[in-house]
Order: sequence, then structure tokens, then C-alpha cells
Amino acid sequence: MGNRIVTKFGKSKSLTDEEIVEIQKISKLSSEEIREEHKGFLKLQPTGKMTKEQFIHMYKLLDFDCDMTDEVACEFDFSGDGYLDHEEITAIFDGAVALGVVKDADHGYAKKTASEVFAILGLNDDSKINKEQLIKGRSSTIVPIIRTSCNTIKTNIESNHRICFKLILAALIPLMIGIFTIVTTVIQHKISVQQRQQDKQESNLFREQSERHADNLQKETILVKYLDDISNLLMLDNQSKIFAQIRTKTLTTLRQLDAERKKSILLFLCESELICRNPQYLNSSLVKLNDADFNGIQLDGTDDNKCSFTRLKLYDAYLSNSSFIDCYIDYSDFSHTTMNKVVFFKRVLIRTSFKFASLNEAKFCNMKLSTINFIGASLIRSDFTGTVWDNTTVDFTNANLTDAKLSDKQLKNSTLDNCILPNGTWGPIRTKNLVANGDITQFCGSDDGRNLSDWKIPNGGEINVFPNNDQYIPKDLYKCYFRVVKLNNISKAEFITQTINLEHYSRLITSNMARYKSSITIQCFGKEFITFTLRFSDSDGLRYAAVDKEPDKGTYVQTLELSDIIRTDVSAVQILVTFINSKGNMNTSFEGNDCRCYNVYFSITKA
Repeated sequence: MGNRIVTKFGKSKSLTDEEIVEIQKISKLSSEEIREEHKGFLKLQPTGKMTKEQFIHMYKLLDFDCDMTDEVACEFDFSGDGYLDHEEITAIFDGAVALGVVKDADHGYAKKTASEVFAILGLNDDSKINKEQLIKGRSSTIVPIIRTSCNTIKTNIESNHRICFKLILAALIPLMIGIFTIVTTVIQHKISVQQRQQDKQESNLFREQSERHADNLQKETILVKYLDDISNLLMLDNQSKIFAQIRTKTLTTLRQLDAERKKSILLFLCESELICRNPQYLNSSLVKLNDADFNGIQLDGTDDNKCSFTRLKLYDAYLSNSSFIDCYIDYSDFSHTTMNKVVFFKRVLIRTSFKFASLNEAKFCNMKLSTINFIGASLIRSDFTGTVWDNTTVDFTNANLTDAKLSDKQLKNSTLDNCILPNGTWGPIRTKNLVANGDITQFCGSDDGRNLSDWKIPNGGEINVFPNNDQYIPKDLYKCYFRVVKLNNISKAEFITQTINLEHYSRLITSNMARYKSSITIQCFGKEFITFTLRFSDSDGLRYAAVDKEPDKGTYVQTLELSDIIRTDVSAVQILVTFINSKGNMNTSFEGNDCRCYNVYFSITKA
């Protein structure tokens, strides 16, 4: 019958008289009520689905002893969508078989009976029904099963619920206690960690404050002791010994003090005329403070406390990150001092040397400069904004001005020989003759070598200057010459020497871009001849292999020339002119045995 009903309901939405009779057998409805309910069902549920409320309403129309409560209705709605599909209905009848409500059921009973329920409602097995629709089944044969299953399942559910509730409640108590314990422990741990961190911070703060206080007290004690010791030393008579002790104590003490106390030492030394010379005693000695650490000192001039230094000497010291605000500085020497990021602001800076000082990122702002020596200084990214000076009163010879802030007017008023300009190019290279008294023409008419004092004669003797009377020598080029006369008859050779410091070319030399050109113009007679030698050396005095040249034989005028790239570590060159008499002594007659020097030349050009 189930198959017939399924087939009929699948093709028509109307009920036959036979079907109405069958429904009346399992319901409390009249035929008219059945027809009205059917029309209402099709109107409300054209897709074949019902809500839970509609399902319960239809259930109440059936003659069942148990109530389909929400608790039982939801028990088999595994998907939780409010409807029962074929699998969920099958589960109801599987439960009935398992509970013994249905006896001797075959293997496919539950699935088959579920299909009959769907057929009663005119649905195929792929549809879904509401639990209310289940109660309005058309087959009286399944009513006892549903009724008994419902009551048994309800009883079991209620029993199981009570048991589960008790079990859950029993398990929940220790679980909640455990959770409470864990949460409490976690909170207490966090509070403990926070407290320890706070205690640690407070402890660190206290320790830092204590250490700062102790450090401050220690520094103050060191400063007071230093001032007392130096004051006592100044009362002694042995000045050379005193200065050595003052230097040692000062260097040692400075390394232990902060910037503010370093400033106190600087002012004390200057006021004691140990690093600032009194104009009335220009020949007095000063303490040498090479390597003294005055980094970070801040000197500020005010109306009540003037900042003024005259003849301050801080040669080869350290003054980085220091400042001289509104200070007057005159006749002072900061040569070779490291002063990176130093600040000079306002007031006047005159007649002061920063020769070969390191002044990278230094500021000379809103000042007036005059007669300032920056020869060889490193002034990379320095700033001269707002500072003025007169023409050629600031010397940047051989300085490095890369990326320095200098106006066109400031550059125009400066000496820029051999320097690196702010744009990275080179200033004009000074190519003049570097040999002092190398041009003998200027000494014509002199009867001795007193005006040639830059030449040294290690073995004694003297330099004589003579007018050029040789009719074959152009007098417009060589008006006179000089030669060395030995004062004894022992040596067969004599030489003169002159050392040239190349510090004004050090920037070009270290860049491997310096070429030297050197020459000597001579004329030799008889048994005498000349050798011309150059000896280069570095800043430590180490000499390199000599470069020399000898003249050809003959009595004509010759020019001996030497030229090459200068090594990058060279700082000086020594020129030697050796007069050699191969047969007699140096007092042999000039007319028959002599060498004449007309000119000695040494210059540097950019390679």
C-alpha cells in the first residue's frame, strides 16, 4: 500500500475518498476536516516541508498517547535544521527496534517504514518533513510503533537526560574547581610577574640613582683632589718637572670626569696660565696637553660670565661635540686637534689656527672671522652659515671642504690652493718653486751666502755668490751663480742640503695625484763635477731610495731634471747638491776647477 500511495501522491495533489477513510481511521478528524487540513498543508507547504509548530499541531490531531515535545522532536534532528530527512526518520525506527518496541523486525524494517512515512505525506525519500508531519501519517499499521517508540524514547531520553545531567553535574563541580584553580593560578602568576617586573624596575631605578650619586660623588672627589694637587705643584720652583707632573695628572684625571668637570679643569688651567699665555710673558712655557680629552665641554658666554680665551693652546687634543657659544677667541692654537661636530656660535674668532685639525660637521655660524688658518684641516660637511670675513683672511689651503656649506662670497674671500672644494673638485694647485733661495738671480751683487741661509752645509764651508761674466752665458737668464767653498783642505767633496716640507700638498699626495718636477742648472770646469739628489721621507722620518742625476761631461750649461709621481705617504723631500773635486781639494782655483749653480727648482703639479 505504501508504494501505491507514494505513486498516487507523487502525481496528484488531491485526496481520494479511500485515502480520506484511511486517514480517519488513525485521526480524530472528519472527512471535511481532512480535506481542509490537506488544502491548508498544500497552501502553506508547497515544497513538502513543515515547521515544527505545524508538525506538533498535526500530531495533536492523531490519536497518540504521548506528546511530541520539543525535547523529543529535536532529539533526532541531527542536522539541526528544524526538519527530518529520510535518514533521521530511519533512526527513529532503528531506536524502536533497539528498544524492543517492534518485535521480529527484519534487517530493512527501519528504512522501509521510514519510506512509508514519507509516502503517507506524498513525498519521496529525498524530501524533508517536519516532525509534525510525521504524526499525521496515513498508515494505521505504523501508529502503534510510533506511539510506543515515542513513549519509550521519551522515557529513555528523560531518564538518560537525568542520568547525564547528574553525571555532568558531578563532573562539572571538580571541573569548575579545576578551571577556577587554573584561572586563579594564571592570574596570580601574571600579578606575580608584573610585581616582579615592577620591583625589578624600582630596584634598577634605585640602583641607578645610587650609582649616579656614588659616581657623582667620586668624580667630585677626584676633581677637588686634582685642583689641590696642581695648586700645590705650582708653588714649587722646578718648572720643567712641575709641568711634566701637571701634564700626567691632567691627562689621567680627564679620563675619569664628565664634560662639566672637564670644563672646570680647562678654565682652571687657563686661569692659572698653564695653557693660556699671559701677553706680558710671551716667552713663558705652557703645559703640553697632547691627547687631552676635553670632549663634550660646553662653554657659554653670558652678560654676567664672559667667555673669552686669548692665547689658548690646545695642540693635538680632543674637543669633539664641544661648543663655544658667544665666546671671544684670539691668538689661539687648535692645530691637529680632533674637533668633530664642534660648535662656534656668535662673537669673534681671530688670529687662530686650526691647522690640520679634524673639524668634520663643525659649525662656525653667525660669527666674524679674521686671519684664521685652516691649512690641511678636514672640514667635511662643515657649516659656515651667517659667518663673514674679509678678503683672503681665511686660509683653506690643502683643506678638505667636501659638502661644506660655504657661500660663493665666502669662497671668493678665501685662499683655496690645493684644497678639495665643496663640490668635490680641486682648487688651484700651487705650482711655484718650493726651493727657498732657489733662484740665485735675486742675490746678484752679494759677496757671501748669508742670504742663502735656508741651505745647510753639514761639513762646514760657505756659499759664495758671483756675477755671471761668461760672455757665452745669456745674462738675461743667468745673471749670477753660486758655489760652495770649503774652509779646509781635507775633503774632496762638499754638499749643500735643504729639506722641503710638503704638508701644503698632503691632500693631493695622499690621493696619489701629486707629481714632482725638480731640476738644477749647472756648469762645471776642470776636475770638479756635481751630483743632484732627492731623498723623500714619510712623517716618521723614514727615507726612501734616493733619486739622483749626474751631468754629462763638458763645460756647457746643463739642466739636470727629475720627475715622477710622489708616494702617498711622503711628507717631505731633501734636496742635496754635492760638489766633487776628483783630483784636488775644494780650494783648487775657481777658474780652472769649479762648478757653478744657476738655479735649483722643485715644484708639485696635479698628475
